[in-house]
Amino acid sequence: MLLFQNTILQEQQKYEQALKHLDKFHEHITDKLKIKEIRGSLNMNLENYSTAADIYKELIKRNPENWLYFECLEKALAKLSNDESMNETSRLALYLKYRKRYPRAEAPKRIPLNFTTGSTFIQLTDEYLRNG
Repeated sequence: MLLFQNTILQEQQKYEQALKHLDKFHEHITDKLKIKEIRGSLNMNLENYSTAADIYKELIKRNPENWLYFECLEKALAKLSNDESMNETSRLALYLKYRKRYPRAEAPKRIPLNFTTGSTFIQLTDEYLRNG
């Protein structure tokens, strides 16, 4: 019921109020993962990009296979650097960092295949297919 109340606040675009609602009732909500996901989303909407990036890094640490977490982290980091979106080099560096950190995770290996081009794409595709 508390998450439903929070969803209604979000739909009304009362993001600050929704965040306060989570702070007030977080101990009564059993789905701690959902609380973290909502906090990340609310911080993005409130333009607290640094906090949002930290939250998404924690979420990736918990589940490095979730593509949405990577997408949201990219958006938060792009906003921190005052770009609309990260360029290919910085995006690739982000995913290479996560490939090293989580060598068994597929998402950081697969996602760069969507945006890389040329010889980088060929090299990454070759590595991905050989490991598969």
